[in-house]
Amino acid sequence: MALATPAFGTDITISNPVANDTIALGTNVGVTFVASGIGAAEERVGGIVLLVDGDRILSLGVVDGEVPEDPPNAAIPAPFEITWTPQEVGTFSLTARVFDINGTSTATSAAVLVTVAEGDEPDVPTIDSPASGSIILTNTT
Repeated sequence: MALATPAFGTDITISNPVANDTIALGTNVGVTFVASGIGAAEERVGGIVLLVDGDRILSLGVVDGEVPEDPPNAAIPAPFEITWTPQEVGTFSLTARVFDINGTSTATSAAVLVTVAEGDEPDVPTIDSPASGSIILTNTT
């Protein structure tokens, strides 16, 4: 009698950033993920891919953003984090896809909408003193 291998059963959620966050253009953002379920408990998460508006942007534990032809069958350790640096202003939908150690995609997270906005302009120094029109005497000896 053969024993059945339990289903991977892992879900993925994005824990940072949170919905409706505003991110400054060009800022490094630590996108963090939480895996839950049987696969996560058994440490069988093989990879996570970050998608921005449905396009693969970055991956963790997945070769060149693609599932490897010959998966290494090695789990990646938690915590799961990818650094994303947005290069455009706008509203973006972030999702994550989790893979088991065999390279099979098992779940896609719910979307997290974020806004990327222009950063603050640098402060321009102002001169408050002396007042405009003041006469400044210097030592002329």
